[in-house]
Parts: sequence; C-alpha cells; structure tokens
Amino acid sequence: MVRSSRVLRFCFLILATALLVAGSRPSLSKPCAERVALVVDAYSSGIDLISAFRTRGVRVIHVHAHPEMTAEPAFWRSFHESGVKSLLIQDFVIDSRKPEQVQRLLAELKHRSIFAVVAGAETGVLLADQLGEGLGVPNNGTALSLARIDKFEMHRVLREKGLAHIDQMKSKDYRELEAWVLEHGRWPVVVKPPSSAGTNGVYFVHSIEEFSAAFNKIFAKLNGLNQINEAVIVQEFVEGTEFSVNTVSLDGRHIVTEILDYERTRVEGAATLYRANRLQNPISGDPLFEGLSDRRERSGLFLDSLGKVSRVDDLNREVEKRRMLQQSLVSYSKQVLDALGIQHGPAHIELMRRPDGQIVLVEVGARICGAQTPRMIRAATDSCQVLTTVEAALDPESFRARAPMYSVRQQALQYFVHTQTPGSRLNFETIEAARRLPGVIAVYPHFQEGEALPRSIDADTIPLDIQIVGNSTTLYWTREKIESWEREGRFEIVEPE
Repeated sequence: MVRSSRVLRFCFLILATALLVAGSRPSLSKPCAERVALVVDAYSSGIDLISAFRTRGVRVIHVHAHPEMTAEPAFWRSFHESGVKSLLIQDFVIDSRKPEQVQRLLAELKHRSIFAVVAGAETGVLLADQLGEGLGVPNNGTALSLARIDKFEMHRVLREKGLAHIDQMKSKDYRELEAWVLEHGRWPVVVKPPSSAGTNGVYFVHSIEEFSAAFNKIFAKLNGLNQINEAVIVQEFVEGTEFSVNTVSLDGRHIVTEILDYERTRVEGAATLYRANRLQNPISGDPLFEGLSDRRERSGLFLDSLGKVSRVDDLNREVEKRRMLQQSLVSYSKQVLDALGIQHGPAHIELMRRPDGQIVLVEVGARICGAQTPRMIRAATDSCQVLTTVEAALDPESFRARAPMYSVRQQALQYFVHTQTPGSRLNFETIEAARRLPGVIAVYPHFQEGEALPRSIDADTIPLDIQIVGNSTTLYWTREKIESWEREGRFEIVEPE
C-alpha cells in the first residue's frame, strides 16, 4: 500500500512537471508580443508606424526599398534622427527593382510570424504590395500596383471605371506631348513626373516655351523619390479648391481619419506651394456647426470668438453646404479607393473641387500621409491615420466597430513658412520663440543650422512648418503672429554683403 502511494505520487510529479513544461512552451497561435509587423520605407510620418506597433507589443522589421534612399538626406535624416532603428529586430536594405533581391527577402521573411505589411512612404508602395502578396497577409495585391503610384495610370483606371478624372497624356517623346498641348488649346497646363513626392517637379506652364523648359527639367532627371523620370505627363489645369482625405481600409471598409482644407500659393516658374492645411470638422447634420462658432445668441444673431456677428440662419446654410461637400469628398474618395484596389491599409487622397462642384482626383498614395500630419491630427482628435492603421492590422474587430468618420476635440492647422531671402539661414532663436506661442504643438525645421536656404518652390524647399492645435481664437492669433514674423524675415538670418 505504501509502495502504491509512492508510485502514485511519483506519477503525479511526472504529470505536473510535464504540464509545467508544456505550459512554458510558446503557443502555436503566437501572442501579440511574438507577432511581427513589416514596415517598408518608414520615412517622414511613416516612422511613427514603428513606435505605434511597438507600443502595442508588436515586434517590427523594416525594409528600405531603394539603396539610394539611404543617401537621400531628407529621408535618411527622418529615419535615423527619430531613433526608431533601436526599436527594430531587423533592418534590411534591398533594391526592389531587382526581382532576385525581392525573392531572397521573401524567402527569409517567410520564417517570421509576419501578420501585417505597411508602406510608410510613397517609395515603399510597390514593394509593400509584393511582400504582402508573397507572405499571404492582408494586402492590396499587385495587379493594380502601377496605378497606385503612376499618376497617369491612376487616372486611366478612373476613366475606365467611369469616374471623374483629369485629361492627360504621358510620353517620353517631346513631340507627342507638344501635339497634345496644342490640341488641348488651353493654358495653363500641368507638367509633372509620373511618380514623385509633394509638388516636386510639378510645373504650371502658360506657353510652348515654358512647356519645353519644364519638359527638359523633368525628363531623364531625378525626381523627389530619387528615381529617374523615364517619361513626362501633361494634364489639364484644374481650377478650384483643394482638399485631402486620409483613410484606413480593412477588407474594403474605408474609415476616414481626417479631411484637410489645403491652402496653396502660386510660385512663378513652378507650380503651387503649400501655405497651410486645416482640419475640417466632420458635420453630422447638427443645426449649428461647432467649428464655425463658439457662442450662439437667442436673438438669432451669432457672435463668434473673433467678434464677427452673423445671422444663425446664414450659418446654418453654410453648415449644410459644408455637409454636402464632405459627403461628396468622402463618397468619391471611397470610389477611388475601390477602383484602384486599395482594400487594406492607409491612403492619402488629394482632391480638387471644380467651380461647378465636381470632385476630381489629383493623386492618391497607398501609404501614410506625410509632413508629420498624423501627429497634429492625434492632438486634435485623440486618434490618427497611424494609430488606426495599427488597429486595423492588430485588432480587426475593434476597427470594424469604429465610426466611419473621425470626431474632433480641437481645431488644427499646419502652417508652412516660405523662404523670404534665398541664401539665408534659419534663425533658430525665432524657431524656439515659435514653439512657445499659444497652441503650437510642434515646429519642424527642414534645414540644419547654418545651411543655406533655397528659394521655396516646392515641398522639398519649404524650410519650416508649424503645427497649431486649439480653438478658433488660438489658431487665428498664432497664425497672425507667425505670418508677421515671416513677413519681417525673423525666421531667417541674412549675412551682410
């Protein structure tokens, strides 16, 4: 009997040990902390994807899709100075234009527990499509990849789908493009590379002479993505108001993370230059739009925070106009996403509203919105495109439960300072003073201390941008102060001759 009890105790000990060992082994269904996200070209705002995944306990692998980008100061600086490299478990550099390198990378990545692939910048869109498809994770596929990065192809697809599009022509033959311009018969026309970033290489031309000069500046030259332009696009010039709609998608369900009003200024010899982006308040149909006001008077008159008196009925009519505009922007944007096969992940959509009210695409990027805009949106709404992208990948049920539109706690404005005197240097004392202005949450200088500033003609030559979050009074007052400093040249140091 004693011997039997000892045997039973021994068997129990073996069983308990076996259960303990089994419990310490990794689960076949990997927990969140052991899953891996893959980010391609985490430049500009895309760097925040890495820290957002890490905050949720997800390990991250990063891939640079083009080796020459590691020598491009603006992109490389945004990646390295952010410190995100220390958060990675691996950082690859490949030439995604070489199929054998892509296949070798896929072979190595298939041994990882990768559950999401996201493009952090325009340069990473093609490779992200290839890797997502090759790894079998939610992806947009490669069938329409070219149409998602080539501005000519994306409008060709829209035309085939019966959606509003821009008239255009693409060729490497100057004579073919010249013939299209002459047949078009209206000035100005837009001349641009098939793929680029921001307004880099975009020209509004008003004559054949200007068209010829623009063609020669673009064709066979490096573009803003550090790639050679193998063709040139000419497009009709679309007059109107510009907006951007930023989205995140999962299985074809599109959520709008923000709508921005764009302000641009014309630049002689180039195109237009960013002046400011302002967050739109989403309008739910309430009789009085919160973003237009701070107080409502019983008399039927309305006094806003800047002292302007308006009739409530007039404001309500303005609200209805804005509500209809937002509906048009969102509806058309979702049609564009579906037409271009963007069913998963982030997208940045730039739109124009023609004078007749028609909404038409300028271009779309299947990646995170740039210029650190998501950080400003997070301060104003408690969420942003980066966080929503991570949520869609990591917690699909939570994403599906989200409202289709964002909500706003505060107003937000991003102001772009332009160079007043080419050859000057940034004045970092004024930059520090700007950081202390009411509502300023971030100031981003794009040139180093002592570096000569070029003339501001495109996104790459804007020396500084400032993000402001607060109520309408704060945005108005702080913008006025920044504009006065800009006019006075206080953001620049000019060396005496």
